[in-house]
Parts: sequence; structure tokens; C-alpha cells
Amino acid sequence: SQSFDKVHKMKEGLARRSVTAEVKKNAVFCYYPQPVIPYAQSAFESNMKIHLEDESSRFFLMEIISCGRKASGERFRYRKYASKVSVWRSGSLIYRDNTRYEPEKMDMEGIGMYEGYTHMANIFLTGGSEELQQNIWEILEQEPECDGGVTKLVQNDLAVRIFGQRAQKLHAVAREDAVEDHRPDVAEHDAADEVRHEEHRAEQIRPAHRLGEHIGQQERDDIDDDGRHDGEQHRPPQRGSEFGIRK
Repeated sequence: SQSFDKVHKMKEGLARRSVTAEVKKNAVFCYYPQPVIPYAQSAFESNMKIHLEDESSRFFLMEIISCGRKASGERFRYRKYASKVSVWRSGSLIYRDNTRYEPEKMDMEGIGMYEGYTHMANIFLTGGSEELQQNIWEILEQEPECDGGVTKLVQNDLAVRIFGQRAQKLHAVAREDAVEDHRPDVAEHDAADEVRHEEHRAEQIRPAHRLGEHIGQQERDDIDDDGRHDGEQHRPPQRGSEFGIRK
């Protein structure tokens, strides 16, 4: 997407985003929407369904949710944020994440939730390895501004969660570990053109190595009407969300 996804205040109802993608054999799909910034009293639901044709189909996801407009005093002032991600391979469900936050009903700053952080990155990568998993742990342990975890799934895919104080920092950490060192060379995959991406609104897909640079510029550009910084984000594993993994 061309800008941070700002979910504006609403008296009732909610905003929805729906993404359905089919990744063909030997194709690669990298999906990195800009961070979601939920304004006070807003409500947002996202539903993502990814179908991988077989083991050669590659998928890389990174989505970020912020606490809201922190500089405007809107830290966790939204009504609801809900995100469902389902990934199938060869017709079988291999990953499901169901994240749901309702700050009026939950202690978002408490143990098992954000614990003082403001941004969370949710990352999914196909075809991980033991070496990659260990590299991610080492990077997270050495990064004082972030906290997180990595889980190896049944079919050797990886699920990563990272918490931090800035969207730019989370993207930088993600680039340093799985995304930067193990991203596929999309140019080598002729079948990448076969990826069908259907959304209720247009999203832009960019190579992983350009992601951090673009986010850095976008975070500098995202200033609200009061001249305050609008970009924010936060932290990983099974806090306030549930994972479902099947063979």
C-alpha cells in the first residue's frame, strides 16, 4: 500500500479488509502492507486467505499493527482490531492466526499482551530451516529495542512475532533476519506472474530488500494534522492471539 493504513474514528460499524491470493507452482508472493494505525473509537477487521499450489509455492507475509496515534494521546483507544490469516498448501490448512484486540475489555499493557510496547509485527515465511530459526533467535536476543519469538510449524514453515516501539525498527529487524537473508529472488521465477491477488482495495507488493527503505521514508512522511508522528507499532508470539497449525 502507498501509505500507512489509517483507520479513522467512527461512531458505529467498522472498516474491513479482505485479501485472497492463489500462489501457483514455483511462484513467489511477498505481501507487506503498510502498518495499520487505528484511531480512537475505530474498529477494523482483516481476513486473509492464501492458497499455495504445492511445496514450490513461496509466501512471505509481514503485517504490523500499532497502538494508535500515541503522540495524540490515543494509545490503545480503538474499539477493536481483528485479523485472521489462513494459509493452505495443496488444499490442506497449514497455518491459521486469529488475533483480536478489544482494549476496553483487555489490559493491552499487561503481561501476555503488549507489555509496554506500541507496535507488533506478525511474520510468516514458507520453507524455513533450523539455521534460519536459530539466526532469528540470535538477532532478537541482540536487539535491545525489540522482543519477540519464532515458532517452527509442522511443515517447516516459520511464524515470527516481534514487539517494538517503532514501525521502522521492526521492519529493520525483519530485514536483518528471515526476510533479508532468505528472501527469494523474484526475478528468477517466471511463474511469479501467475500469482493472482484479489483484494477489496489495491495493495502494492514490493521486493523485500526495498521494504525497510520504503518504510523508513513513509514513517518520516506520516505526520498527523498536529505535526505529530503517526507511525507506530508492536510485539510477537501467542499474546492475545491464537495459532492453529495442521499437517
